[in-house]
Amino acid sequence: MQVVGSPCDDIRVSTSTSSSQRSYQPRRNAPHLTAPGLIILQTLLIGLGLAAELLVRQKVAFFSGAVLLATFAGGVLFARPKIVRLAAVVPPLATFLALILLLPTIGSSSFSPTRLTLDVSASLANIAPYLIFGAIGAWGIAYYRKS
Repeated sequence: MQVVGSPCDDIRVSTSTSSSQRSYQPRRNAPHLTAPGLIILQTLLIGLGLAAELLVRQKVAFFSGAVLLATFAGGVLFARPKIVRLAAVVPPLATFLALILLLPTIGSSSFSPTRLTLDVSASLANIAPYLIFGAIGAWGIAYYRKS
């Protein structure tokens, strides 16, 4: 039903909407993270999670993996639509940087380049499945949201 010829010719009312024609439209006024905010938030969360586990267990394992998966998911959910792909790229880089900084200071490693390289490699091997599956999930969600 349309109202035509009213004093306000610009206004047209249509009641022919069906539920099958509706598509998912995210709220436009919802707060989303910008690129710098996403990078800082993910780096801080990963750094704090790795530091907590290094203080308690002296190595990275399950807790750090759970923090990584939560960081991937949070980044994909709270990032702006144009920078969702960034949420899949930042956590592996932030993990590598945090391990290089935290292993010699908090962890059991030393500042020796050989020892630090071995410890970083072993730590990355411990959390590699979390990094791989988190990145695959984040990329999948990013491409799903894009289309």
